Amino acid sequence: MTDASVCSWSSTTRRIRVGAIEVDLRYRRVCRADGEVELTQRCFDLFLLFLAEPGVLHTRDALFQRVWPGVVVEDANLTTTVWMLRKALGAEAKEWVRTVAKQGYVFDPPSLPVDVDLVPLAPVVEEPAPLPASGHEIPRDGVPPRSLSWRLARYAATVLLAVLGVGAAWWQARARIPSVTRIALLVAVDPAMSDNARWPVDVLRAWTAWKLGNTPHARLSLLSRREQASNGDHLVVLGVDMPLQSQGSWRISARLYGPDSVPDIVAECSDADLVATLDKVSHDVHVALMPREADTKWPALALDVATAKRLAEALRAEQRHMPGEAIRLYRDVTTAAPHFGFARVRLAENLLELGQQSAAAAEIGRARDWTGQLPPTAAAAVSAVARLTAQEFDQAATTYEVLAQADTGSAEEYRLAQARSLRRGGRTGEALTLLARSLPESPAAATPWLVERALVQLFSGDPVRARADATTAMELAARLGWPHEEARATLVAAEAAALGRDTAAAAHFDLAVQRFRTAGDELAALRARLYAQLAPGREGGTVTHLEEVLAQARAAGNAAVEIDALRRTAFFHYRSGRMAEYRQYLAQASDVADLAGDVHVRRLIDLDLLHQDVLRGDVEGAEKRMARLNAEPAQGALAYWLGQFSASLALRRGQYETALSTVQQTELQLRRMDVDTLPSMAASLSCLRGGANLSQGNAGAAHLAFGRCRTTQVPHTLPYADIGDAELAVQAGDTAEALRRLRSIPDSIDALDSAPDRWMLMLEYAPLLARAGQLGDARDRVESVVPLAEQAGYQALVADARLTLAEIALAQGRHDDAGADLQKADRLLPPDDWMGRRRLRTAQAVLVQSSGQTQAAAHQLETIDADARHRGDVLGELLVHSLIDTNALARRCPRERHARLIAQSGMRGASDTWLLASESDHVAPRLAEQPRPH
Repeated sequence: MTDASVCSWSSTTRRIRVGAIEVDLRYRRVCRADGEVELTQRCFDLFLLFLAEPGVLHTRDALFQRVWPGVVVEDANLTTTVWMLRKALGAEAKEWVRTVAKQGYVFDPPSLPVDVDLVPLAPVVEEPAPLPASGHEIPRDGVPPRSLSWRLARYAATVLLAVLGVGAAWWQARARIPSVTRIALLVAVDPAMSDNARWPVDVLRAWTAWKLGNTPHARLSLLSRREQASNGDHLVVLGVDMPLQSQGSWRISARLYGPDSVPDIVAECSDADLVATLDKVSHDVHVALMPREADTKWPALALDVATAKRLAEALRAEQRHMPGEAIRLYRDVTTAAPHFGFARVRLAENLLELGQQSAAAAEIGRARDWTGQLPPTAAAAVSAVARLTAQEFDQAATTYEVLAQADTGSAEEYRLAQARSLRRGGRTGEALTLLARSLPESPAAATPWLVERALVQLFSGDPVRARADATTAMELAARLGWPHEEARATLVAAEAAALGRDTAAAAHFDLAVQRFRTAGDELAALRARLYAQLAPGREGGTVTHLEEVLAQARAAGNAAVEIDALRRTAFFHYRSGRMAEYRQYLAQASDVADLAGDVHVRRLIDLDLLHQDVLRGDVEGAEKRMARLNAEPAQGALAYWLGQFSASLALRRGQYETALSTVQQTELQLRRMDVDTLPSMAASLSCLRGGANLSQGNAGAAHLAFGRCRTTQVPHTLPYADIGDAELAVQAGDTAEALRRLRSIPDSIDALDSAPDRWMLMLEYAPLLARAGQLGDARDRVESVVPLAEQAGYQALVADARLTLAEIALAQGRHDDAGADLQKADRLLPPDDWMGRRRLRTAQAVLVQSSGQTQAAAHQLETIDADARHRGDVLGELLVHSLIDTNALARRCPRERHARLIAQSGMRGASDTWLLASESDHVAPRLAEQPRPH
């Protein structure tokens, strides 16, 4: 963080004014005439430095030292941070940050010195003590203070959960009432009716549905014109019309059909009384259907006619899936009627859809007085939204679960909201378990349920089931006449087809584009077109729609689409092997996620960066990032990848029991979920188990593990299983079988669409090829990878490649080349990389022995033997024993121990003598003569 000593203002300063811009120092916000923007911590630190030292040329190196002290970051990070700052300053003020070519940046504001404000503009609300039921305190140590809007949201959530707690006894008492009233709500309007004539019925429908949806023991279905009520339903048909003979007069009607004889509700009114009459009819419908709720108090529909019309427009925009337009209209409503919390909550929900967490939290905070007037169930529903704005996904899921169990009219919606909260919190396994239950009866409720389930299945690596659910959702949406839902389901089906390498994916993407355009959603249509360009299998193609998608997403304030587009583009370049572009787009996605305050996406990006830490050989960075990720519970794909990375690191360090334990714990965690796809993911971890078993000399267990790993039929996993079986054959002394297995592996590797995956697999494959006597082929394959891995900055891969090249050079008698490659590998390998260091030390010992330094080589080999025995690395012991046998001065392993290791492991062919140039010509025949293991 920037050194506070450079600041020329006191520690009590609240705000700084620069021209037309205000900087809120408490909450890292830039306040402009057209709104507020919250900065990331690094962006804020950079801005503070510029404010403290205007007119000064700040070189890039100096900025790295002062804004990122002690942290190794890429040059693109500074470029992206400056871009984010300029974006926050706005169109006019962004010119204040001036680029000096090939040197750095100068901050040139319009006036100096800057004005400071020592007094906060609004009183700070003190936070109440957290509820004991919250599960953890916020903020945690090490997490930057949140914005005022977050604190208001938390205050609102605390108050609302208190209301929920007080209402628990009320709910329990109500639970003794066995009857459930099934209600179907239908609007009867002429489709040709103008918006000016139909807006009252839209308001009446939303207001009535909201009340019934939050009433215990009222099961509500919202019918479209194409649906019919079920037997036993109370059908409510709402209508509003303006009689021709009395312009300026309205007739509001609610006709009730069903098991009970309930009279229709009809009221006539003038323009002046229209909104109040809508409120009264809604109240009368509620009481007529749920008489035991007659004493329940609800807030009034306190709007004038003009504002009520605006509310109707916002509701229609929301139904058409135009959150940006809905947000604009809801803001108009809240400006005209600031105490009307219904609009604020809807506004917050639409802001959340666009990924604008802080703004959503602020709206929930402003609605707290209105929320205090609500019945317990409705207050709890707002509480759940407040939890989402504060990104307390576990608590939100719990609240939605309670609401679903309370037999409210929106029980199915709340179960779906619970699943979405679980997914956003990383608990995808539980989300899939919940969604795997029977579908809602109503097609209107089943459609979004199927789409959500398909999305979670995609995330869990099950494109077959995802596509099936998405296809069913498409059919239901078409039957309901819902073009946007049909388009969204089509896009999910297209992504599933692409993930499953189905040639029909392109046609599905084109259909999704067409359907989004029919639905009037141009941004979604562009996004579908972009997804088609970025789909697996399209590597090497061009990306032409990204900037257009980003521009439209930013104009709409849709951070969620912006982050997703950037992250997908990053992985498109990753699969193509363009690592500079990959890291550039991933850094931009990371900054937008930080700016939006999206914790869940931030965790996913951290997982991406963890993979980069591992490939770069940054073990310390990987451990720190892994600790942060493991601080929160992980499920599904996130748990799988965390388990895989943890086990891989343990395996490289020679911590075989730790690796096995990690694999077992991850498998149990995945299998605990009652869904089919997660056990399949768990099975792919068996390749890591096989690697640990192989090193421990447990060939039988390794063979079973590699076989189980192969059952997943996952493209990137299959070659690892084949390589594992080939190594078992090599170490057993069956070179012919090893070569037979090795022949098919290159085709499997070449079929992968991810270039880094191909590099990693090739560096697993080539050493075995060399051990089997195919030195020239192995060398060619490794040399093709080295420049690509070096350009990508993947030091871990380069180190492995240099080790293999050094081993091949030793076997070919090119000792100078071997020495050069060993030196390069030595600089790149982490100190605690046991497997890499064992290979390095073995090759060094062979090189020393070949130069005639027999005693020095003997000492090195004996040390390797002792270290391997200490770690329980049976394969390592057997390999070094073969070299000790060639050194006259080295102490031999006791014959009994060596024989026991051979008998227990069956690795009769385990030998590193192929590294000796004099032996290399004979290694393949000698291995082939060894008996096969029993």
